Amino acid sequence: MKKKKFFKDKKTMIIQIILFFILLGCFVFVGTRNYSKKVLKDSVRFDKEFNVGKDNVFVYVTASDAYKHVQEDNAIIIFGLKNSKWVSSYVKIVSDVASKVGIDKIYYFDITADREDRNGSYQSIVKYLEDYITYLDDGRANLYAPTILVKKDGLIYYFNDDTALSKGMITAEEYWNEYHKNLAINELTDVFNYYVGEKDGE
Repeated sequence: MKKKKFFKDKKTMIIQIILFFILLGCFVFVGTRNYSKKVLKDSVRFDKEFNVGKDNVFVYVTASDAYKHVQEDNAIIIFGLKNSKWVSSYVKIVSDVASKVGIDKIYYFDITADREDRNGSYQSIVKYLEDYITYLDDGRANLYAPTILVKKDGLIYYFNDDTALSKGMITAEEYWNEYHKNLAINELTDVFNYYVGEKDGE
């Protein structure tokens, strides 16, 4: 029995091999082009949003991740909002202090959509922090921004939402004068120094 030939002649074989490599090159090019759009690192994304410098320690988390982290023994979490001058001003102070003290990670949870939807994860966070967060006149509890939570050795060591609530007609730029800025820096420095100190079991 004669063996079947894959190619009619040598010329056909060469043409088909060339076409194969051309197609292969196209696939490689298209694949490289599609995957070259890398997802921004959290620190770069955070800098784009808040202008704190690319060498920052912020990590974006979802509502479900935030709920998991608030239950951890040791964690620092900031609850923020989109397009908020108050949040923007506060995270810049937090970022500067964290960098000087040596904090390696701060979780950032943007509550904008989840607070509006009041989904399960958001409500679980509210329930977990019910002794710390603000209640409205109608008795409903909510997270406000900016709020910072620091947990160490399983205990909520620091919870601050002082600038999350209405300051009347005063703007964030007016509020964060040298006096208030220095107060926040000194307070956060003490809190972060305690946080990076020896933890239980270490």
